[in-house]
Amino acid sequence: MRDTRKITKEEEEALVERRFADADLEIRAHGDEDVPRILMRIPYNVETEVLWFREVIRPGAFAKAIEEAQDVVAWYQHGAGGALPLGRTTAGTLELRDTPTGLEAEARPPDRPWVQDLIAAINRREINGSSFAFGDTRERWTEEPDEIPLREILETSLWDVSPVVFPAYPNTDAQVRSSAELVFQTYSKNRIDLAVQGDRETNVNRGSVQGVEILRRRLELVELEVRYHLRESRS
Repeated sequence: MRDTRKITKEEEEALVERRFADADLEIRAHGDEDVPRILMRIPYNVETEVLWFREVIRPGAFAKAIEEAQDVVAWYQHGAGGALPLGRTTAGTLELRDTPTGLEAEARPPDRPWVQDLIAAINRREINGSSFAFGDTRERWTEEPDEIPLREILETSLWDVSPVVFPAYPNTDAQVRSSAELVFQTYSKNRIDLAVQGDRETNVNRGSVQGVEILRRRLELVELEVRYHLRESRS
């Protein structure tokens, strides 16, 4: 079950991760309904680079969200672009479907003028991507020579799905960059802790510690590069 304890806004922002799925929006007419439905897809087995690591969502990662009937909201612009939701699972106006190629989130929006404007913009491909927020993940990390680490998302909770005009990319969005950095720092710390513990017990695991130190130095280099690009973009 999802943790329902009260958390601060700062804790919530740190726990929520956002990603962008390019050109994964579709408008679907459905029976005799006056307002078409909005279909958003989150693809499986598509590898992306998130600053300090590679990431891929594996099939079935959202099965928990469906089985537990989690409260998932469909917003335009994650709620910043409209006062009302496009749909919600607990209201029966947002349906989640787990397919072999990815998660499908189909919203049945209300009959409102701003919804008609949104649908028109999607049909014109002026809005052609969807963003999703997730957290509370079960993951697997692997490392390969000359590659940044790979994070496989095996299971996760889903918070919301959104058609967006400007996607949140890790190198430009502060919240996305912050959450990705936290994920990588947690991974690095766990690696260091395990390596040090193994070194104490066997006295032969120094290579693992050195490998993690390389990751930490790589993180510092990436952070410097991000700061340089941000400074250049502001000048």
